[in-house]
Amino acid sequence: MPDRILEQVVASFNRRLYDEALHHSERGCETAQGRDELFWFGVNEICHGFTLLMGGKLANADTKLVGAMEKLRNFGFTYADFE
Repeated sequence: MPDRILEQVVASFNRRLYDEALHHSERGCETAQGRDELFWFGVNEICHGFTLLMGGKLANADTKLVGAMEKLRNFGFTYADFE
């Protein structure tokens, strides 16, 4: 189930449907356990941040996006040896 939820988050986010992506990421947070919780909370904050950004709430979006970066960095996410 978490794989399917992640697919839904990514698909919605790529279509710039940030409210929908936020909804899916909340479902991911509900089902996450252990180390996955930090990942899902980071993804959720990204979606929330972009929802706020598109709503013109830049100050609130900035806080969420910075928080997401910190969570995902602490989670240990790397891409091609780039952290």
